[in-house]
Amino acid sequence: MIVHAQTDIGLLISAGNRQHYSNSQGFKSALAPSLAVSISKNGKLNNQWTFRYGLVAGVLGYKLNVIMIDTLGANGDISPFPEYSTFFGSAEFLLGRKFSVFKRDILIGGGVGVTTYISATPTSLYGVEVLLPNNNLVSLFEARMNSPATRLTMLWKVALYYKLNSRISASIEYIHHNDPAAEGTYIFYHTAKPLSGQINVYQQEFRIGIFYTLGSAQAH
Repeated sequence: MIVHAQTDIGLLISAGNRQHYSNSQGFKSALAPSLAVSISKNGKLNNQWTFRYGLVAGVLGYKLNVIMIDTLGANGDISPFPEYSTFFGSAEFLLGRKFSVFKRDILIGGGVGVTTYISATPTSLYGVEVLLPNNNLVSLFEARMNSPATRLTMLWKVALYYKLNSRISASIEYIHHNDPAAEGTYIFYHTAKPLSGQINVYQQEFRIGIFYTLGSAQAH
């Protein structure tokens, strides 16, 4: 078998990490775009099948959009809490089939991998308060997030790579992890009914990337 290998370095923009709440009342869905870098090796099995393997490292971004539902504050106000203190590193492998569209190569495939997390701020605290007419400060909302929730987790991915020219490629990928990367608890005070629960953040994101190919193909 003849294998042709090339090395790609890439920059990835990702968004879509999902927050799961015990009760979604009081929260609005939110995007928190983040960045990652990639270095991967491309191997050509034959004229149709290609494999990629490599490393990805970046920031796991997420945001809590808290809607005020208390009886003291202004109902409907949104307080955003972006979080960018968790970092990840992944080893990924993908097998794909190559097609030619408008004389350009397209690679479509799927793969698996493993991810590890580390956090610069293992515990993050969030809160919303209101100042009453008597100058007393009253807490309306509190949350506590812990990261990482998982040290090591498996992933699966699907991806499309489009070769713009001999050196530059673009991609769109979907990455899915079953285990949470961060978890925590929340409570709303002064609501019509007591409202508290758990938050789990999963790295389930779309990535758009641009890649530059180093050197030329080599046969082994």
